Amino acid sequence: MLARNLQYNASLFLKHRKQGHKKLPLVVNIVVYNGSQTHYPYHADLYEYFEHPELARSVMSKSYILVNLAKTLDRDLLSHGLCGPMELLLKRAGNVNFVSWLQRA
Repeated sequence: MLARNLQYNASLFLKHRKQGHKKLPLVVNIVVYNGSQTHYPYHADLYEYFEHPELARSVMSKSYILVNLAKTLDRDLLSHGLCGPMELLLKRAGNVNFVSWLQRA
């Protein structure tokens, strides 16, 4: 049910934007359960499906982390831990002299 709700919401958001709206609609998901078990047997909280719910909640509840590759210096990209080398490769991949830059690096 949770995956379906996420798909429905994403679809509603896309449809709303295609209609020309700048802001997304507020969507309230209501699930009515009428199963044979007394209690609904699944988690209603998205984060409970992760191996580490609190970590997932703290990381995934943020919008996103924006890294502007065009405006960030190479040395600053490399300071981003394990992501740094990949960010640097992505920054340089579109350059005409990418192969020669890679050979020098």
